[in-house]
Amino acid sequence: MLLLEPAKYAEAYNAYTLAYFTVVGSCMRSNGFAYVDELPKPLPQPIVDSRANREKRGFGWLPPVGGLDEFEGAAPESPNQLLFAELAPAEQEASAAQFQTCSQQAEDQTDHTRPGAVTSNSVREALRDAEEWGRAQPEYLEASTKWAACMRDAGYEFDSSIAATESIISAAEGSDLRDRWAEAVYENSFSGAEPPLLSEVFSSDEIDTLRRLQDAEVRLATADWDCGASGKTVLDRLMNDFLLEE
Repeated sequence: MLLLEPAKYAEAYNAYTLAYFTVVGSCMRSNGFAYVDELPKPLPQPIVDSRANREKRGFGWLPPVGGLDEFEGAAPESPNQLLFAELAPAEQEASAAQFQTCSQQAEDQTDHTRPGAVTSNSVREALRDAEEWGRAQPEYLEASTKWAACMRDAGYEFDSSIAATESIISAAEGSDLRDRWAEAVYENSFSGAEPPLLSEVFSSDEIDTLRRLQDAEVRLATADWDCGASGKTVLDRLMNDFLLEE
């Protein structure tokens, strides 16, 4: 079985992350850097897909033009973030470089134990087979036809909810902004700093572009919701059934 029940997944996730950061800690210390082993953090609660959330963030793909409220209630700084903050700039640079090396080492040693991870050709093939099978089922085809007709009435020409989502994800202009934002958030998180402001990452013109792109994403995402997003919902369930039967 490729999928795990939530409780079993959480147990497997905790075991994986503990093993991962044990390797990281050992690697850091053996190379002369202080590092405190930490227990795995609880799995974050998934964001509930709702029309209210889509009105605010669309599909959640682009940086948050409306603010950083999703960071509210963030966990306190970890011991390693505090240790990093005490280092001189040159030492921080060396520590960050070593952490990247140790993280890659940990990934190489533990990735095969990651629950639900696509780590082999056999799993990738199973997921592809599940999607191909699901897309051929009459239930999915009927749901997608109804969805596409509703979306045409809203001014969109897509064959499926998945195609609509991919039109946002694959847009080069938005992808560049998203990648830069993700990199800035990661760098601040590693150093223990607060999440960056949009103005610290993007120019005013880029923020205007981001706002335009997110407005378009919100309109598409809410139309998708109003039309039921039923094709994707059905496909997800069919794929899940296919994988659980394997």
